[in-house]
Amino acid sequence: MKKTTSVRPPFCFFLILLLSSLTASAVTTSGSITGEETWSGTVHLWGDVTITESGNLSIQPGTRIECEPLIDDQVSGLHTNRIEISIENKGILNAIGTKENPILFTSSGNNPKSGDWYGIVIGSNNVKLKYCNISYSTYGISFSSDSSLIPQNLNIVIEYCNISYNLNEGVWVHAAHNSNNMESIIINNCNIFQNDKNGIYVNRGQMEDAICTVTISGCTIYNNKSNGILVDTEFRTYTFTNELAIQLSIMNNIITNNNESGIYNFIPYPEKPQTYNLKDNIIKNNKNGLVFQILFSPKIEIIGGGNDIFDNKEFDIRNH
Repeated sequence: MKKTTSVRPPFCFFLILLLSSLTASAVTTSGSITGEETWSGTVHLWGDVTITESGNLSIQPGTRIECEPLIDDQVSGLHTNRIEISIENKGILNAIGTKENPILFTSSGNNPKSGDWYGIVIGSNNVKLKYCNISYSTYGISFSSDSSLIPQNLNIVIEYCNISYNLNEGVWVHAAHNSNNMESIIINNCNIFQNDKNGIYVNRGQMEDAICTVTISGCTIYNNKSNGILVDTEFRTYTFTNELAIQLSIMNNIITNNNESGIYNFIPYPEKPQTYNLKDNIIKNNKNGLVFQILFSPKIEIIGGGNDIFDNKEFDIRNH
C-alpha cells in the first residue's frame, strides 16, 4: 500500500490568499512511485519506496530524507524491517545536490545507529547520485543481485558523495549480472568512511562472458572497520569453465587508517584475464597496505604506477 504526505510549497502571503484552493503536492512516504514525483524539504519515510519502471523521482538540493529506524510498513524488499529506496529497471532517480546544499539520506532516530534503514538499491541505468550524504543504513549504496532486475550494459556514476556510518559496506558493487554483458560502475570524488565493514566491496555475480569495469578515482576512503576496498572475485562454485573479466581502475585515491587492508584482493581460479590499473594512490596507516590473495596461477595484469604505499602497520605490499 502506498502512503503519501501533503507538502505545501512556500508562497508569498498574497499568493497563499489567491491560490489557497490549489491542491498540495503529495510525496510517497511508503510504497511504489509509478509516475513523476519531486521531493524537497524534509521527507519522512515509513516503509520501502520502490521506483518502478514507469516511476521518475527527482530530489531537490538540500532535501533531507529521514528513514524511520528498524521498521518497514511494506514488510517487503531485501529486509522486511528496514526501509530501502530501490530503483527497478527503467525507473529514474535524479538525486543531484550541490556542494553547498547536499541531499541527505539518513535515519530519523534521535540517536541514529548504523543499520537503522537498509539503503539505496540500484537496479536501473537511470540513476544519478551527486552531492549526496548517505549514512546509518545497512548498505549505503548497493546493486541488486537479481539479474532479472538489472538492465543490460549497466552504466552508473556516483560522485561527490559522503557515505558513512553504515552497518556493512559503504558501497557494495555486485557486478556481472547478465551473460554477454558489459557493465561500468564509476565512483568519483567520494568520501567513504566509518563504515562497520568495508568502504567499498566489489563482488561479482556468476555469469560467464560478462565484463565489468569498475573505476574508483579521486576518493578518500578512511577509518573503515575492515578494508578500505575489498575486491572479491570468487565464484563460490567450481562448475564454471570461464571466469569474469574484471577491469578495475583505482586511481588518485587516499586510502588510510582502515582497520584491515587499504586494498585487499581475493582472486581464486581465474581463467579470463583480469586487469588492475593502480595509479597515483596514497595508501598509508592501514593494518596492511596492498594485499593480493591469489590462487591457481591467475592471469592478472597490473598497470599504472606512482603509488605511495607506506607506514602501514604490518605490510605495505603482500602477495600470498
